[in-house]
Amino acid sequence: MQKFAGVLLGALVLLGTPAAYAQQTPAPAPAPDAQRYPGKGHGNKMMVYERLNLTSDQRTQIEQIYTSEKQKNAPLKEQMRQLRSEYQAAREANDTAKIESVRERMMVLKPQMQQARTETEQQVAAILTPEQRAQMEQLRAQKQRRGPGGPAPL
Repeated sequence: MQKFAGVLLGALVLLGTPAAYAQQTPAPAPAPDAQRYPGKGHGNKMMVYERLNLTSDQRTQIEQIYTSEKQKNAPLKEQMRQLRSEYQAAREANDTAKIESVRERMMVLKPQMQQARTETEQQVAAILTPEQRAQMEQLRAQKQRRGPGGPAPL
């Protein structure tokens, strides 16, 4: 009987430990962008613009530009998302003809997406003061030096 009680106690301890640990784990903190700009979807862009000391009117105009751009370019982004999915499936199937076909269709969409980005940047630049535009160019140059993944490891 004592042996059975010992085995039962050991089993309860082993089964209860993970559950107790899981309850003590804190929830992950929301992304910094989500705290500043809830529901906007423009966090990274607006963080950059925060450094430019925008007026409230400038912020409002820029938000409107990005909202309009997002709605206008949603079909292009959806097409590109579908093409990427097709491309991945073709790669997994090792279908070289399909890979090339999808790649060509992607290459048709890329200039259209780039044109839309350029137009948006021009609209935003028109709202900025000359000093803010100069600072924006400086921030852009710093970002290009760092590259897409941040600074290189030391």
